[in-house]
Amino acid sequence: MRAVAVEYAKKQVLAKKRYVWGDEGPTTFDCSGLVYAAYRAAGLGWPNWDRLNSSLYWVSTKRVPLSEMVPGDLLFYSYKGTVSTIHHISIYAGDGMMWEAHSKNKGLLFSNIYSVKGLMPYAGRV
Repeated sequence: MRAVAVEYAKKQVLAKKRYVWGDEGPTTFDCSGLVYAAYRAAGLGWPNWDRLNSSLYWVSTKRVPLSEMVPGDLLFYSYKGTVSTIHHISIYAGDGMMWEAHSKNKGLLFSNIYSVKGLMPYAGRV
Protein backbone atom coordinates (compact mmCIF):
# COMPACT_ATOMS: atom_id res chain seq x y z
CA MET A 1 0.00 0.00 0.00
CA ARG A 2 2.78 2.47 0.89
CA ALA A 3 4.55 1.85 -2.43
CA VAL A 4 1.35 2.66 -4.34
CA ALA A 5 0.92 5.90 -2.39
CA VAL A 6 4.54 6.90 -3.08
CA GLU A 7 4.12 6.20 -6.79
CA TYR A 8 0.90 8.21 -6.91
CA ALA A 9 2.55 11.22 -5.26
CA LYS A 10 5.56 10.91 -7.57
CA LYS A 11 3.32 10.94 -10.65
CA GLN A 12 1.55 14.09 -9.48
CA VAL A 13 4.85 15.89 -8.89
CA LEU A 14 6.36 14.78 -12.21
CA ALA A 15 3.16 15.81 -14.02
CA LYS A 16 3.74 19.29 -12.57
CA LYS A 17 0.33 19.45 -10.95
CA ARG A 18 -0.38 22.76 -9.27
CA TYR A 19 -0.70 23.62 -5.58
CA VAL A 20 -4.07 25.01 -4.52
CA TRP A 21 -4.79 25.29 -0.81
CA GLY A 22 -7.71 23.08 0.20
CA ASP A 23 -7.61 20.80 -2.87
CA GLU A 24 -7.18 17.02 -2.87
CA GLY A 25 -6.87 16.37 -6.61
CA PRO A 26 -7.07 15.18 -9.21
CA THR A 27 -5.58 18.26 -10.89
CA THR A 28 -4.52 20.43 -7.93
CA PHE A 29 -3.42 19.62 -4.37
CA ASP A 30 -2.38 21.10 -1.06
CA CYS A 31 -0.05 19.17 1.28
CA SER A 32 -2.64 17.11 3.13
CA GLY A 33 -4.69 16.76 -0.05
CA LEU A 34 -1.77 15.05 -1.79
CA VAL A 35 -1.34 12.65 1.14
CA TYR A 36 -5.08 11.99 1.25
CA ALA A 37 -5.31 11.34 -2.51
CA ALA A 38 -2.18 9.16 -2.57
CA TYR A 39 -3.43 6.84 0.15
CA ARG A 40 -6.95 6.84 -1.24
CA ALA A 41 -5.45 5.71 -4.58
CA ALA A 42 -3.62 2.98 -2.65
CA GLY A 43 -6.92 1.70 -1.28
CA LEU A 44 -6.92 3.19 2.20
CA GLY A 45 -10.41 4.14 3.23
CA TRP A 46 -9.68 7.07 5.53
CA PRO A 47 -12.95 8.72 6.42
CA ASN A 48 -13.55 12.03 4.72
CA TRP A 49 -13.16 14.06 7.90
CA ASP A 50 -11.51 17.43 7.85
CA ARG A 51 -8.54 16.23 5.85
CA LEU A 52 -7.18 19.78 5.83
CA ASN A 53 -6.03 19.24 9.41
CA SER A 54 -2.65 17.50 9.10
CA SER A 55 -2.60 16.76 12.83
CA LEU A 56 -5.41 14.23 12.24
CA TYR A 57 -2.91 12.15 10.26
CA TRP A 58 -0.58 12.28 13.27
CA VAL A 59 -3.16 10.63 15.51
CA SER A 60 -4.19 8.15 12.78
CA THR A 61 -0.71 6.70 12.18
CA LYS A 62 1.91 4.76 14.14
CA ARG A 63 4.93 6.75 15.43
CA VAL A 64 8.21 5.72 13.80
CA PRO A 65 11.65 7.22 14.60
CA LEU A 66 13.06 9.11 11.61
CA SER A 67 15.98 6.66 11.55
CA GLU A 68 13.53 3.81 10.85
CA MET A 69 11.45 5.42 8.11
CA VAL A 70 10.49 3.55 4.96
CA PRO A 71 9.05 5.01 1.76
CA GLY A 72 5.42 5.92 2.27
CA ASP A 73 5.76 7.04 5.86
CA LEU A 74 4.34 10.48 6.57
CA LEU A 75 6.49 13.42 7.65
CA PHE A 76 5.06 16.13 9.87
CA TYR A 77 6.26 19.71 10.32
CA SER A 78 5.28 21.83 13.30
CA TYR A 79 5.84 25.47 14.24
CA LYS A 80 6.44 24.66 17.92
CA GLY A 81 7.11 20.92 17.90
CA THR A 82 3.57 20.17 19.02
CA VAL A 83 0.76 18.28 17.32
CA SER A 84 -1.50 21.31 17.58
CA THR A 85 0.92 23.41 15.50
CA ILE A 86 1.55 20.94 12.67
CA HIS A 87 1.54 23.03 9.50
CA HIS A 88 2.82 20.67 6.79
CA ILE A 89 2.74 16.99 5.84
CA SER A 90 4.54 15.03 3.13
CA ILE A 91 5.25 11.48 1.96
CA TYR A 92 8.70 10.01 2.55
CA ALA A 93 10.30 8.83 -0.72
CA GLY A 94 13.46 7.27 0.75
CA ASP A 95 17.10 8.40 0.97
CA GLY A 96 16.21 11.57 2.87
CA MET A 97 13.80 12.82 0.20
CA MET A 98 10.06 13.45 0.11
CA TRP A 99 7.16 14.08 -2.26
CA GLU A 100 5.22 17.15 -1.19
CA ALA A 101 2.73 19.79 -2.19
CA HIS A 102 4.77 22.70 -0.87
CA SER A 103 3.08 26.02 -1.63
CA LYS A 104 1.46 28.16 -4.31
CA ASN A 105 4.85 29.64 -5.23
CA LYS A 106 6.84 26.39 -5.30
CA GLY A 107 4.12 23.90 -6.27
CA LEU A 108 4.56 20.14 -5.91
CA LEU A 109 8.14 19.06 -5.25
CA PHE A 110 10.61 16.23 -4.75
CA SER A 111 12.76 17.66 -1.98
CA ASN A 112 15.00 16.97 0.99
CA ILE A 113 13.08 16.20 4.20
CA TYR A 114 14.93 19.02 5.98
CA SER A 115 14.02 21.66 3.38
CA VAL A 116 10.93 22.61 5.42
CA LYS A 117 11.41 23.95 8.95
CA GLY A 118 9.98 22.15 11.96
CA LEU A 119 10.38 18.44 11.14
CA MET A 120 8.81 16.45 13.98
CA PRO A 121 11.06 13.76 15.54
CA TYR A 122 8.77 10.91 14.45
CA ALA A 123 7.18 9.93 11.17
CA GLY A 124 3.74 8.37 10.86
CA ARG A 125 3.39 4.85 9.47
CA VAL A 126 0.15 3.99 7.74
